[in-house]
Formats: sequence, structure tokens, C-alpha cells
Amino acid sequence: VVIETTQSDAMKEQGYLMRAASWLAAGNFEAALADYDAVLAANAKSVKACLGRANVFVARNDREKALQEFARAMAIDPNDTAPY
Repeated sequence: VVIETTQSDAMKEQGYLMRAASWLAAGNFEAALADYDAVLAANAKSVKACLGRANVFVARNDREKALQEFARAMAIDPNDTAPY
């Protein structure tokens, strides 16, 4: 099954990613995770959302979950250098 994304979908994803980053910067980790999760629900291959979740877990000092998210991002796109 091929799911086509529209420019509108990409804009929504970008909006969620930006808002999640703002929540993270403000220390509202639950809201940040909710937005990153919304991105992943629509696009399970979003490296940016995985990295965002990893950063939330780093901020919470939850190293194990952070490492899981970094590994998830690397599995999605091994050629993306951001997780490294």
C-alpha cells in the first residue's frame, strides 16, 4: 500500500515538529512527546520525530529510552548522520 502525502501533510508534520521543539525548550515534556507521537502516527519513518523524542528523554535523564529512540532513528535511515 502506497500512501501519498500532500504538501498539506508535510506542512502539518512540520508544524507539529516545531511546536514539539517549543514544548521541549519550555520544559513541557509531555506536550512535546504528544506532538512527536502525532507525527509518528502519521509518518512512522520520521527521523526528526524520533530524534525529538530522544531529546525529550535526554532532558528527563532517561538514557535507556533516549538510546532506544536514537537506535530507532538510525534504523529508519542509516545514512542520516543526525542520530550519530
